[in-house]
Amino acid sequence: MNYAFNSLNNLDPLYIQIFTLFMMIEYQNVTISYWKWVVIKNLTAKIDGKVFIIGKNGSGKTTLIKATVGLLPYKGSIRIDGKEVREIKNYLGLSTNLGEVYNLGYGINNILDIYSEEMNVDKGLFSELLKEVDLDIDLKSPLFKLSTGQSLLLRNILAFSAKPRIILLDEPFENIDPARRSIVAEWIKKFGKEGIITTHNLDILSKFPDYKLYVLSDSSLYGPITVKDFLEASVIEGESEDAILILRVSGKKVSLVKGKEGMKIGLLGTIDRLYGV
Repeated sequence: MNYAFNSLNNLDPLYIQIFTLFMMIEYQNVTISYWKWVVIKNLTAKIDGKVFIIGKNGSGKTTLIKATVGLLPYKGSIRIDGKEVREIKNYLGLSTNLGEVYNLGYGINNILDIYSEEMNVDKGLFSELLKEVDLDIDLKSPLFKLSTGQSLLLRNILAFSAKPRIILLDEPFENIDPARRSIVAEWIKKFGKEGIITTHNLDILSKFPDYKLYVLSDSSLYGPITVKDFLEASVIEGESEDAILILRVSGKKVSLVKGKEGMKIGLLGTIDRLYGV
């Protein structure tokens, strides 16, 4: 079954209010495992608006995105606009940059043709975004022949070219030069009404001070707090009564606090360094 959402501008205000109640991603007691290794454990959260999920490499960020788009099995419930992900066959309001979605073995132009039919990718917008980042590639070549950075940038462009209402972006800034990172950041602000952006790089977050942020650590999700509060906070060991967020890192509890005490989050550069506290 296809799910497509048209403009709400001409709808009855009461209908819009009711409809908006379901415009979210909801996780209820979600557990995701690889064999006996539990990656995500009993995660419960309601995501409305566009939020960042940060965590070190291997923390489960990609796993969570894959489960949310239906690429991995999970226990519990993941709902998009009130619909269980397991039951959704094709969802036209959602777009992602995951490699598994686009690595079809065809030339890039063939992938573009397929997704313009299946996911409403706008070819004109695709060309505009391609020029905006000055990505000079042969559209006849397969995606796997691109460099790591080029491939990610192209998948970002494909995701945004669908003009999605919900975006699920996994590490969209990785292996991309600073100038193009800034352009991708502007695209994130421009496209989509809600969604999840994962990253372990903290430097780029300063461009999104008012966005909500969650920390994925030790199989659990902590938050939300604003990006601004997160970057201005310091981290100390143990539980503090003044903490704006308490989380478990490598089996021990740490607190994020305001003030000069502890290690300043905004100076870490990458979330991986938090694990050296």
